[in-house]
Amino acid sequence: MFCSKCGTQLSDNAKFCSICGEKKSTNLATITDNSNGKNQALSYEHISNIKQYLEHAKTLETNRHTLNTTINRLQDKINTLGIKNQFKEPTSQKEDFLTAFLTVLICGVLLSFFVGYGMMNLHDDLYYFYDPMIIGSIWITLPLSLISGAVSYSKKNNKRQEAYLKEIENDNARVEKEKKQILALQTQQDELRAEITNIEAIMNELYSINVIYPKYREMVPIITMWEYFDSRRCSELFGPNGAYNLYESESRQDIIISNLNKALTMLAQIRDNQYALYEAIQESNDIAERVYRQNESMLESSKNIERNSEIAAYNSKIAAQNSTISAYIDMCRF
Repeated sequence: MFCSKCGTQLSDNAKFCSICGEKKSTNLATITDNSNGKNQALSYEHISNIKQYLEHAKTLETNRHTLNTTINRLQDKINTLGIKNQFKEPTSQKEDFLTAFLTVLICGVLLSFFVGYGMMNLHDDLYYFYDPMIIGSIWITLPLSLISGAVSYSKKNNKRQEAYLKEIENDNARVEKEKKQILALQTQQDELRAEITNIEAIMNELYSINVIYPKYREMVPIITMWEYFDSRRCSELFGPNGAYNLYESESRQDIIISNLNKALTMLAQIRDNQYALYEAIQESNDIAERVYRQNESMLESSKNIERNSEIAAYNSKIAAQNSTISAYIDMCRF
């Protein structure tokens, strides 16, 4: 059964038309398609009523997309947290031993030579270069150099090992801290998913009124057709001048982008021909970015991030919009 005023399909229990508000009477308009015997709705005559329905659908579709975008941004952050760094364990450096050994040996030999040679009253005979005192000093210097090199080698290795272990300890502490942050971010995601579930339940109720053909119950066609009605390019859904026909025609001619994933990567291209869609995507990105930045700020300051005020504010807005749309659905079914 259909409304006699605007042609909207009505449920058996409806008392008023969901689109134009016309009171249901016994004189209902019904059109039969001779090809398949199914009832078809008449063309819509009231732009404002169709636009209102599409605007509610647009709000729900946009909110769902925004929440999904925000969940994905949160996941991007989660993917960077809780990952252990890889540290290369320090190896023994032979250069440390050789450097210390040669330094002490050379200094010891020079010192032994000058001290020993000076004690011989600076005789000119080369014999004194082989004086037992000098030779003895060199032999004493040699083991001292070995000992000094070994001590220096051991100290530097110990310092490197201590620094290595400290790095691991600090990294483990960071990972444990970030695991708690991951849980907090996942709590935010769960909150957003719950809100998506609420939105989808209301969306299903709105679409069940059967104003929009199932093929077009997606974000891109809904927003695009809402723009058709808002700009007065269309005054009906059906027919050669209807929104469905215009949408299909512009899609085939690539005047508009009908694929959401493609639209997300081609914002500059859709700005002129699908400005309403462009604005909706931009708003979604802005909200997701604000949520992301606030989490980043709280993470850096080690604050509790379980409750993000940007999420809370947006969820409050969604709740108010959901209430309005639910009231609209109830009115349509009254």
